[in-house]
Amino acid sequence: MGNVGICGNEIGGDLNVHIYLRSTTNHRSVFNATGNTIRIYYNTDKVQPGDILTEGREAGQLIFKEDSSIPYVSILENDSFIFGGAGISYACIYLEGSSNECEKTISENYEVPSEKSFIVTADLTIKFQKAGASTWEDEDGVKYGQQS
Repeated sequence: MGNVGICGNEIGGDLNVHIYLRSTTNHRSVFNATGNTIRIYYNTDKVQPGDILTEGREAGQLIFKEDSSIPYVSILENDSFIFGGAGISYACIYLEGSSNECEKTISENYEVPSEKSFIVTADLTIKFQKAGASTWEDEDGVKYGQQS
Protein backbone atom coordinates (compact mmCIF):
# COMPACT_ATOMS: atom_id res chain seq x y z
CA MET A 1 0.00 0.00 0.00
CA GLY A 2 1.29 3.48 -0.80
CA ASN A 3 0.54 7.14 -0.34
CA VAL A 4 -0.64 9.30 -3.22
CA GLY A 5 0.50 12.88 -3.47
CA ILE A 6 -0.16 15.75 -5.81
CA CYS A 7 2.10 18.73 -6.18
CA GLY A 8 2.12 21.52 -8.69
CA ASN A 9 3.68 24.79 -9.68
CA GLU A 10 2.77 27.57 -12.06
CA ILE A 11 5.15 28.31 -14.90
CA GLY A 12 4.26 31.19 -17.25
CA GLY A 13 0.56 30.99 -16.45
CA ASP A 14 0.36 27.21 -16.96
CA LEU A 15 -0.08 24.89 -14.01
CA ASN A 16 2.17 21.85 -14.04
CA VAL A 17 0.81 19.06 -11.85
CA HIS A 18 2.73 15.96 -10.80
CA ILE A 19 1.18 12.90 -9.20
CA TYR A 20 3.44 10.55 -7.32
CA LEU A 21 3.10 7.28 -5.46
CA ARG A 22 5.20 6.66 -2.40
CA SER A 23 5.48 3.24 -0.87
CA THR A 24 4.90 3.20 2.89
CA THR A 25 7.08 0.10 3.19
CA ASN A 26 10.13 1.69 1.58
CA HIS A 27 11.45 3.36 4.71
CA ARG A 28 13.90 2.84 7.49
CA SER A 29 13.87 4.04 11.07
CA VAL A 30 16.44 4.74 13.72
CA PHE A 31 15.92 4.45 17.48
CA ASN A 32 18.13 6.36 19.91
CA ALA A 33 18.96 4.22 22.97
CA THR A 34 22.17 6.12 23.83
CA GLY A 35 20.79 8.11 26.76
CA ASN A 36 21.82 11.34 24.97
CA THR A 37 20.69 13.36 21.97
CA ILE A 38 22.18 12.16 18.69
CA ARG A 39 22.43 13.88 15.35
CA ILE A 40 22.17 11.88 12.15
CA TYR A 41 23.08 13.16 8.72
CA TYR A 42 21.71 10.92 5.97
CA ASN A 43 22.25 10.85 2.24
CA THR A 44 22.09 8.47 -0.72
CA ASP A 45 25.78 9.14 -1.39
CA LYS A 46 28.70 8.86 1.02
CA VAL A 47 29.35 12.08 2.90
CA GLN A 48 32.69 13.76 3.50
CA PRO A 49 33.03 14.72 7.19
CA GLY A 50 34.22 18.18 6.07
CA ASP A 51 30.76 18.75 4.57
CA ILE A 52 29.16 18.63 8.03
CA LEU A 53 31.88 19.31 10.61
CA THR A 54 34.39 22.09 11.13
CA GLU A 55 37.08 22.73 13.74
CA GLY A 56 36.09 24.72 16.79
CA ARG A 57 38.10 27.27 18.76
CA GLU A 58 39.72 24.68 21.00
CA ALA A 59 42.12 22.01 19.77
CA GLY A 60 40.29 18.82 18.83
CA GLN A 61 36.85 20.45 19.11
CA LEU A 62 34.43 19.78 16.26
CA ILE A 63 31.25 21.74 15.63
CA PHE A 64 28.43 21.13 13.18
CA LYS A 65 28.39 23.40 10.13
CA GLU A 66 25.29 25.55 10.08
CA ASP A 67 25.32 25.79 6.29
CA SER A 68 25.63 22.08 5.48
CA SER A 69 23.47 20.93 2.57
CA ILE A 70 23.30 17.38 3.95
CA PRO A 71 19.92 16.66 5.60
CA TYR A 72 20.03 15.81 9.29
CA VAL A 73 17.83 15.24 12.28
CA SER A 74 18.46 15.47 16.02
CA ILE A 75 16.88 12.60 17.94
CA LEU A 76 16.27 12.81 21.67
CA GLU A 77 16.99 9.82 23.91
CA ASN A 78 14.40 7.01 23.64
CA ASP A 79 12.96 8.57 20.51
CA SER A 80 12.98 7.51 16.88
CA PHE A 81 12.90 8.96 13.39
CA ILE A 82 11.69 7.53 10.08
CA PHE A 83 13.43 8.46 6.85
CA GLY A 84 12.42 7.21 3.42
CA GLY A 85 13.99 6.56 0.09
CA ALA A 86 14.75 3.56 -2.02
CA GLY A 87 18.11 1.87 -2.10
CA ILE A 88 21.04 2.25 0.23
CA SER A 89 21.46 5.32 2.41
CA TYR A 90 24.50 6.40 4.35
CA ALA A 91 24.25 7.77 7.89
CA CYS A 92 26.79 9.84 9.80
CA ILE A 93 25.90 9.58 13.48
CA TYR A 94 27.18 11.82 16.26
CA LEU A 95 26.50 12.55 19.93
CA GLU A 96 25.33 16.14 20.19
CA GLY A 97 26.92 18.43 22.73
CA SER A 98 25.94 21.92 23.75
CA SER A 99 26.22 24.95 21.46
CA ASN A 100 26.14 23.00 18.19
CA GLU A 101 29.16 20.95 19.26
CA CYS A 102 29.90 17.39 18.17
CA GLU A 103 30.55 15.52 21.40
CA LYS A 104 31.62 12.22 19.80
CA THR A 105 31.57 10.48 16.43
CA ILE A 106 29.57 7.24 16.54
CA SER A 107 29.82 6.34 12.87
CA GLU A 108 30.56 7.94 9.52
CA ASN A 109 28.90 6.68 6.35
CA TYR A 110 27.17 3.76 8.03
CA GLU A 111 25.52 1.83 5.20
CA VAL A 112 21.79 1.35 5.77
CA PRO A 113 20.00 -0.92 3.28
CA SER A 114 16.50 -0.03 2.11
CA GLU A 115 13.75 -1.06 4.53
CA LYS A 116 16.28 -1.84 7.29
CA SER A 117 15.84 -0.06 10.63
CA PHE A 118 18.56 0.27 13.24
CA ILE A 119 19.20 1.10 16.88
CA VAL A 120 22.03 3.22 18.31
CA THR A 121 22.75 1.58 21.68
CA ALA A 122 23.97 2.96 25.02
CA ASP A 123 27.50 1.69 24.30
CA LEU A 124 27.37 3.60 20.98
CA THR A 125 27.17 0.57 18.75
CA ILE A 126 24.69 0.21 15.91
CA LYS A 127 22.40 -2.80 15.73
CA PHE A 128 19.87 -3.65 13.05
CA GLN A 129 16.29 -4.11 14.21
CA LYS A 130 15.01 -7.69 14.20
CA ALA A 131 12.95 -8.32 11.05
CA GLY A 132 9.24 -8.16 11.74
CA ALA A 133 9.68 -6.90 15.32
CA SER A 134 6.95 -4.51 16.46
CA THR A 135 9.20 -3.14 19.22
CA TRP A 136 12.78 -1.89 19.20
CA GLU A 137 14.45 -5.27 19.36
CA ASP A 138 17.79 -6.03 17.71
CA GLU A 139 18.66 -9.15 15.74
CA ASP A 140 20.12 -10.72 18.91
CA GLY A 141 16.77 -10.36 20.74
CA VAL A 142 17.81 -7.43 22.98
CA LYS A 143 14.96 -4.91 23.52
CA TYR A 144 15.50 -1.17 23.87
CA GLY A 145 13.44 1.76 25.08
CA GLN A 146 10.15 1.68 26.91
CA GLN A 147 8.31 -1.57 26.45
CA SER A 148 4.54 -1.79 26.75
